[in-house]
Amino acid sequence: MAQVAHRIQQETGLRAVTTAGSSPTTETIALPAGKYGRAALLLHEDWMHLGVALVIVSALNGTSVALFVLILVVTALFLINGSVAAVRGRRREIGVLRCTGWPRRAVFRLILGELLLLGILAGVAGAGITWAVILSLHLDMPLWRVGLDHAGGGAAGGAGRAVAGVAGDARGAAGRGAPSGGGAAATEPGRCA
Repeated sequence: MAQVAHRIQQETGLRAVTTAGSSPTTETIALPAGKYGRAALLLHEDWMHLGVALVIVSALNGTSVALFVLILVVTALFLINGSVAAVRGRRREIGVLRCTGWPRRAVFRLILGELLLLGILAGVAGAGITWAVILSLHLDMPLWRVGLDHAGGGAAGGAGRAVAGVAGDARGAAGRGAPSGGGAAATEPGRCA
């Protein structure tokens, strides 16, 4: 875009201003009374504040980047905690699968697949909601970015859930010790009686 503006300036001598990242605003201009009897005027004109996006980007400093990273870490911890809680809530189901002969690896792949599917579905749902908001508010944003941004978020969520699945499996979610409340008692960790 900057190249096009530069070429226009070279070929025509006119100053071309790139308005991408600009912010529209209304400015009030007070004109004094004219020499030939014109009364004082108060005009409202649409103006553009140029380079607003550049001001925001240049305002990023180490503190805001550290805060952004901290937010991502806390979000990942919440995601891992929720996934581990979901696996712990299914201990009995996982124990039944292990007792019926499912190897640890197969149980782990099942849980991992479910968590990845949930992450992908969350990304698609987020992209759909964002797309609907963009259309309803008539926002000027290319729709391909919605899918790209949220598909990446969904994949990241799926990967985070997969890590949580690893943590849940590593903690012995596949049935350790005696089951609580009925059922067969385990003779050894990972073995059913």
